Amino acid sequence: MELKLNNFPPYAIHLCSTGFTLIKKSRSSDNHICETYKSASLSALDKECGIFFGEATDNEEIHILSNATPPALVPKEIFQKPASQYLALQHDLADNETIFEDTIADYIAIYPFSISKLTQIQRIIQHPIFHHTAAFLYKELTAFKTQCQHKLLLLLDNDTADFVFLHENQLRLINRFKFTTKDDILYYVLNILLQHRITTDNCAVLFAGEIENKEKTLGFLKKYLPQAQDAVSAFSSQITNHGSL
Repeated sequence: MELKLNNFPPYAIHLCSTGFTLIKKSRSSDNHICETYKSASLSALDKECGIFFGEATDNEEIHILSNATPPALVPKEIFQKPASQYLALQHDLADNETIFEDTIADYIAIYPFSISKLTQIQRIIQHPIFHHTAAFLYKELTAFKTQCQHKLLLLLDNDTADFVFLHENQLRLINRFKFTTKDDILYYVLNILLQHRITTDNCAVLFAGEIENKEKTLGFLKKYLPQAQDAVSAFSSQITNHGSL
């Protein structure tokens, strides 16, 4: 599968809840090539990376994207180390977790990462660079052009939805909700809009990731969210119409 991702590194691995996705810049176009390995353990990562990335695993920086938990956002101007002091307010940090920091807009994004996973990845990848997935969702969303005043991007993964919400193109929320049915997704999105006093026709709502019966679900949501779109199609259409993000 190929995607147009202008704000994405040449080589990346996205760690999903069950499996992983390998991503690399195409040599023949400006697109990125993506291969998803569902229900695959990290033990399969060594073999698949060698096939997919080739010598890049030894010579190039490979970005590791993870969203095991939503990040804690701390304004840059008040951030002080240790970063764990902020996470301790939201999580019961375990001894087998390490803390990573990322930058999203005007915030330091802090999130825990499993030490066992970290050790496995460092055995396979010579030069890993760790990010929270939300950092790249934010970049893609800010670059997306729309006539709507506000933008919401949801990354669906089985029964969870991670979302980034921009109010007048300024970061307002990064969080997660769990869902069972398409009605749950609609409820949470409408609640976000209601809390910020936004009409449904003034917010571009983009959906990415994996969900069962995606086309049927999107068709249902568009009845109530007229600006709902598949993220891949929306980004591709924008490339066609405007030349770049």
